[in-house]
Amino acid sequence: MIEDFASRLLHDVARLDPCTAVVEGGEQEVDGLTGYSPDGHQARADLAARALRELHAAATGPLQLIRQAVEAAVPGRDAEGSAHEEGWARVGAPAW
Repeated sequence: MIEDFASRLLHDVARLDPCTAVVEGGEQEVDGLTGYSPDGHQARADLAARALRELHAAATGPLQLIRQAVEAAVPGRDAEGSAHEEGWARVGAPAW
């Protein structure tokens, strides 16, 4: 998964910034030059934002699933005391 992400990111960076692809990535064959217009800057900023969103989703996705499972198994704090404690016992954690 991370290898696919890194490969896509490098490809997209090289497409949007051929000068960096040559200098930093050692690319030999590039088409065109880096666009330094407002649109070019915006495209690179959009790529960076998308990459950060993907990394965040990959890092927090499993935690979100765990949180949802715990919330489904454990009644809220406003439930009767025994129901709340039994819910926490189902997921193997102390009732706080």
